[in-house]
Parts: sequence; structure tokens; C-alpha cells
Amino acid sequence: MKILSGFESTQIYGRGTDVLQLTRHTEFYREDLQLVRDCGLELLRYSAPWHDIEREPGVYDWEW
Repeated sequence: MKILSGFESTQIYGRGTDVLQLTRHTEFYREDLQLVRDCGLELLRYSAPWHDIEREPGVYDWEW
């Protein structure tokens, strides 16, 4: 049996809340990903935080 897990990268529109920041994943992503590995997960859904990548239409920031 394979288990799939992932991190939510949603921005809650109208509230200005970034779920990655709210859960402090942006701060602890290294530790979080090590925990994923330590748990033995074989599949991980890791979506791009598009609300940070394209803050303005047609302007992309791939730093994160």
C-alpha cells in the first residue's frame, strides 16, 4: 500500500492568509521534508505556491 501526502500551498483570498506561512512551513520546510522522509512516505504532492511566484500578472519570482 502506498500513502500519498502533501503540503497545502494555498492563499486564502480575501483574508491575505498564506497557508504555508500560517503553518510555518516556509520557516521549517527543511525539517518538514526530513520528517516526510523519516516517516517513509514514498509519494509527496508538493505544489508550487503560485500566489508567491506570480504576484503580478506576467512577473515571476522563482526564488522560493
